[in-house]
Amino acid sequence: MPDAKASPTIQQIQAAWETAQRTLAELREQVERTSELAKAKVQANFLERDLDKALYELGKSVWEQVQKGKLQLPSSLAGAMQAAQEAQRKIDQQNAEITDLLREGAEVKAKRGPVSGRTAVASKGKKR
Repeated sequence: MPDAKASPTIQQIQAAWETAQRTLAELREQVERTSELAKAKVQANFLERDLDKALYELGKSVWEQVQKGKLQLPSSLAGAMQAAQEAQRKIDQQNAEITDLLREGAEVKAKRGPVSGRTAVASKGKKR
């Protein structure tokens, strides 16, 4: 609070200083709240990641049990089951194509034989 005996200029400076201090205190509180919110959001993201991982592992386990015939899913999950089977079929097909390409590459390499003009070991260079 401005001193009554002080000059008007000093009183204005003191009032401005007090206003600045209040503003700074309010900003500090807002920054602290924002920081707490950010920390809570990061923690929530970690928890959601943990849930996603657990659900993935659960789904994978259920899928394996269904594939082995040890688990029968309710008919309400038929659409999800068909989508999973279709995805697995596409993966199997892609893997078969990769295997075929690798096999063809090995056959071509075997037919060509070693490439002439190339040595298997690099020549020795000068040591530093």
